[in-house]
Amino acid sequence: MRGWIRSAGLSSLVVVAGLGAALGQAANYSTREAVQDTSVRINVHASGNKASCSPAALPTITVLTPPKSGTLTVRRGELTTNKIAGCPRLKLPAQVIFYRSRADFVGTDRVVYGMAPANGKPEVFDVTIEVKERAREPGPGTKGDRI
Repeated sequence: MRGWIRSAGLSSLVVVAGLGAALGQAANYSTREAVQDTSVRINVHASGNKASCSPAALPTITVLTPPKSGTLTVRRGELTTNKIAGCPRLKLPAQVIFYRSRADFVGTDRVVYGMAPANGKPEVFDVTIEVKERAREPGPGTKGDRI
């Protein structure tokens, strides 16, 4: 664990190797695009109580396979949603997952993490990140200057 995971705020981040098999869940696969040395949001996780339209405890995020060419950051946030029937504009505390590549990295990176809500089944997320080169600023003499 050489600094590849950073927890911002008071998030509940737990790092346990090999939890994937213990969760017994098929992974949710996704792909994200990123620009080198720039943070990109990977996912947002929150839990709510349908019966009382109230927030539930924050989900626990468990890193199963860390990124090899960047860092994963978990930050606390707030999610406002209309997706729970009968609970319009419900505000929930959330765990927001961010990825940032090394400044010199361009290519494919991958992270696998588990999310365990307080009131539901744990899930595994397998995310492939396609890191593109940062656009270079035009140098002098490249903006249509006459010579």
